[in-house]
Amino acid sequence: MKQHVRIALALASVAFAAACNKNDDVKPFGPKVHIARPEQTVAVGQSLELKPEFTQKAGITFSWKVNNEEVGKTATYTFKPQQHGNFRITFVAATQTGKDSAIYNITVLGQYANGIYLLNEGWMGTETGSVWFCQYGADTLVPWVYHAVNPGKTLGGTMNTLQYGAIHNGKLYMVVKPAVRW
Repeated sequence: MKQHVRIALALASVAFAAACNKNDDVKPFGPKVHIARPEQTVAVGQSLELKPEFTQKAGITFSWKVNNEEVGKTATYTFKPQQHGNFRITFVAATQTGKDSAIYNITVLGQYANGIYLLNEGWMGTETGSVWFCQYGADTLVPWVYHAVNPGKTLGGTMNTLQYGAIHNGKLYMVVKPAVRW
């Protein structure tokens, strides 16, 4: 019984000493960062404004990196990709008391990706065939895609018609049929 009392008194004195100990090493935490959509998809030529949320408003420094290259030091960043591929964008918010970061994974599609091609055979004797593009989710057509990508070139002559197209290994192949004279 005496031993139980001694153990209880020892534990009570340790708890009392720990409660009374003033620890000046405890510092408040730094800002906390939150992003709503860490994975997004855009097309080449489009822009994407990235605006993360963070808990503190004063005394914060910011850093943006795209694939480990520093690109900005503001609270927001507008990403304007010039080529397709996968990009890792890192945002860091820091104060003297700490820092937090968030990562965006952005997939950039080619200019004429994520949609369908519309092939028009043309009007024999008047105009050659044409290729139009309709992006999924958009309500407009992009006309004359072949001419935009290949300025000064045509899909055969005016006596030819565009017959067929197929995508193979990421490339659009088209068949143009010459006019048959009997």
